Amino acid sequence: MLSKLKSKLAYLHIYTHLLTKAKMLKKLLSLVIVALATTVFSVTVASATTTLKAPTLWSPGAKAVLTNYPRTTSLSWAYVPGATSYEIELACDTCVSSTNLYSSPTTYTTSLNYYVTSALAGDNTFRFKVRAKNASTIGKWSKYRYFSFKTSSNQVKPSSTLGTPTILAPTSDQVLTDYPRTADLDWSTVTGANLYEVEIGCDTCVSSTTLYSSPETYFTSYSDYTTSALAGDNTFRFRVRAKNTATNSTTIGAWSSYRYFRYDTSSYKPSSTLGTPTISNPTSDQVLTDYPRTADLYWSYVTGATSYEIEMGCDTCVSSTTLYSSPTTYTSYYNYYTTPALAGDNTFRFRVRAKNSSTTGSWSRYRYFRYDTSSSASLGIPTISNPTSDQVLTDYPRTADLYWSYVTGATSYEIEMGCDTCVSSTTLYSSPATYTSYYNYYTTPALAGDNTFRFRVRAKNSSTTGSWSRYRYFRYDTSSY
Repeated sequence: MLSKLKSKLAYLHIYTHLLTKAKMLKKLLSLVIVALATTVFSVTVASATTTLKAPTLWSPGAKAVLTNYPRTTSLSWAYVPGATSYEIELACDTCVSSTNLYSSPTTYTTSLNYYVTSALAGDNTFRFKVRAKNASTIGKWSKYRYFSFKTSSNQVKPSSTLGTPTILAPTSDQVLTDYPRTADLDWSTVTGANLYEVEIGCDTCVSSTTLYSSPETYFTSYSDYTTSALAGDNTFRFRVRAKNTATNSTTIGAWSSYRYFRYDTSSYKPSSTLGTPTISNPTSDQVLTDYPRTADLYWSYVTGATSYEIEMGCDTCVSSTTLYSSPTTYTSYYNYYTTPALAGDNTFRFRVRAKNSSTTGSWSRYRYFRYDTSSSASLGIPTISNPTSDQVLTDYPRTADLYWSYVTGATSYEIEMGCDTCVSSTTLYSSPATYTSYYNYYTTPALAGDNTFRFRVRAKNSSTTGSWSRYRYFRYDTSSY
């Protein structure tokens, strides 16, 4: 009896111990769930940021001394999450220091995280800064990065004497057989030269002692030149001389010896028959709705063809059995052609035939299509997105980025902008200026002073001008600059 009681007490002790462990596990599990939920919530909140960070500049390094010539350098920086473009401000001042502002900074825009400058002026000190942008936000400027050039050992020094080029191709008296007759002329480079003059001529009775009666000259910055199509199976000759235009008085080297070559294209036989193109676009009786009415015409390649003739016409009462009263012909060297703006919502038709120097192929069948631009005749009103209403801009110089929505059918946008130091929401600007943009954005020139500005936008195409948007107001406060 006593042993059974001890056994029951032992089981009770084990049960109590397991129950305590289960409660502790449940409590620990609830803490883990809360922690996970907090983490997920915090990540979600972080991803909803609408600010853009200032880019971290990579190259050139701080106070780097560059020695390459010409003085072009690659400016690079870290990507900024959410950015769709970057604005770079770059300037130079021969007496610049870390405490002096540049007198005339220049701004550039790129969608990449780097920008290759054009040739910079002189062995000076330069500085640049970058900021990120997207359709609705402009980020903060990075800090300025300074670098300088010292190219005294690497500049190309003009030579008072220039060597004579050695002609490499064509080889002496080479017979060329390719058609069309465009010859690749090649010669050795000459130290100190930045330009080459090529003289070439042709005479059907030319000999090694006879000069060409009418040579022509060409110029190139490289040690090679490809001629335009030369005339006939004749003998040609050319010579080259080096020049240097980097000094006040141009230095000119001596002519090379003449190099002779000739053409024999008798083995090239243009096709005596040409196939008929098959039209692929527009499709038969297709209705086009785009405005302006510029149609993209496509057809199949034809073997042996060097060009294509397109005949096109329009007649408001045209039918499949009625010819156009005044068809127009065009020439294309490809298997497609984009028409000029066509007249009105009419039915059009076109046909195509292949051609080469000796043969004209047969016309394709007519292809009909028509326009209905009734839905594109009117233009909507742009919706301005940047700057936001009454936004205070602090960047300097005061170049504002204006953004608005695309308008279907628009080919350009007119921006009206003005400033008045005493402007209010009910006062019109006394002297607004107008600008034109072919995109849905415009960066203003440097605006005058810490004033209030306003602008409005309207869409346009060749025949229609839309209504103005509502005015958008913003102002500048550059006191912190």
